[in-house]
Amino acid sequence: MKRCTLANPRKILFLGLLLGPPLLVPIASAKQGPNWSDAGGWDDLTNFSTIQAVSAGDDLYLLARSNSGMTTLRYKAKSNKWLPVASNDPLWSDENGWDDLSNYSTIQAVGAGNELYLIARSNFGMITRRYDATVDRWKNLAVDDLPFSDSTQWKNQSNYSTIQAIGVGEDLYMLGRSKSGMNTLRYNPKSDQWDEVASNDPMWSDDNGWDDLSNSDTIQAVSTGQDLYLFARANSGMISLRFDRDTDRWVLIASNNPSWSDKNGWADLANYSTIQAVAADGNLYMLARSNSGMITLKYSSDSGSWDTLSPDYPGWSDKTGWSDYTNYSTIQAVTTGNELYLLARSNYGITTLRYNSDSDRWENIAANDPRWSDYAGWNEFSKYSTIQTVVFNGKLFLIARDKEGMTTRSYDATMDEWTTTSKVRAEH
Repeated sequence: MKRCTLANPRKILFLGLLLGPPLLVPIASAKQGPNWSDAGGWDDLTNFSTIQAVSAGDDLYLLARSNSGMTTLRYKAKSNKWLPVASNDPLWSDENGWDDLSNYSTIQAVGAGNELYLIARSNFGMITRRYDATVDRWKNLAVDDLPFSDSTQWKNQSNYSTIQAIGVGEDLYMLGRSKSGMNTLRYNPKSDQWDEVASNDPMWSDDNGWDDLSNSDTIQAVSTGQDLYLFARANSGMISLRFDRDTDRWVLIASNNPSWSDKNGWADLANYSTIQAVAADGNLYMLARSNSGMITLKYSSDSGSWDTLSPDYPGWSDKTGWSDYTNYSTIQAVTTGNELYLLARSNYGITTLRYNSDSDRWENIAANDPRWSDYAGWNEFSKYSTIQTVVFNGKLFLIARDKEGMTTRSYDATMDEWTTTSKVRAEH
């Protein structure tokens, strides 16, 4: 949830679940009515870590797993409200075993074309659902096709943590790393099956060192138009590939470039966990935080390499406090199509920057807005780890959970500020 999206913030979130600082449990708020608050039990790791926003077609959705099952809400733009459309559906409850990390951490919603899909790994394999807006229910797909089960060794964290679903045009893809290498599957709506279109390709196997978390947790897919790309950090540097749909093979487009190797310090969690790729204005960008600040690169198909655009800016360096997990784990890049944005939480609040392609520089457009500071309690893991951006109808939204419930903000480009649009009051 780098993611997910992806920028892929869900990847960074997953690292936080296992390697982050201890979870702090704040004093519960006495807020009236059901909501995703601490008082309502949403400071439970197995719940708040599943919160995710996704756009599909003309709609924006918010989903999360409570102790009794999944909740789905749809955003109503005219009233700036979230409306519950599916409650405890699917029944991925604690009672049914979904408080298991190897299951709930794989839950992800993804849009493909105008459709909204929900993907997750149970002990018996992958579950695929499609949202049916006509009846406000999740329809079960591929019921006889459940890859990535415990029996096929997908219980290992270096495997299930790499599972990612992604939309490529109208098609739905699913990727994951087994002990033998990467598997790429495409959903076939005619047969209602997952077609394995590439097996052990690339060969990012355990034998080749890819069970190393500093490698496997950087694996991420990005789509733009009808193209699908795959990125990951090896011990010697970054690897970039493009999926050839004619041959169903992954084609290498850059190797050990950039040279974010172990030797150069990129096995450091504070560095490799911030790596993310994003497509904007018809180009591929890659961003990451080094010990001296942020690095932004753009892929050149002419040279077959990544060109550095903005080194060490913004200056989110170790010396300025950005080796703090509560800060660097919130770094995320997001595109509205033609515009590329970069956001992160400092100890004083959210910083938002927009990339100026003419000057190849990041421009600071909103500082400490919102004021989600340490003082206001946003250095608590159950709060800052839920911070995420999503684009809906060309507009940028910022979503997060505080102790009272969910907060939704939209970016006002005319005022260069974040405007509060709603608080979620989600039925359990």
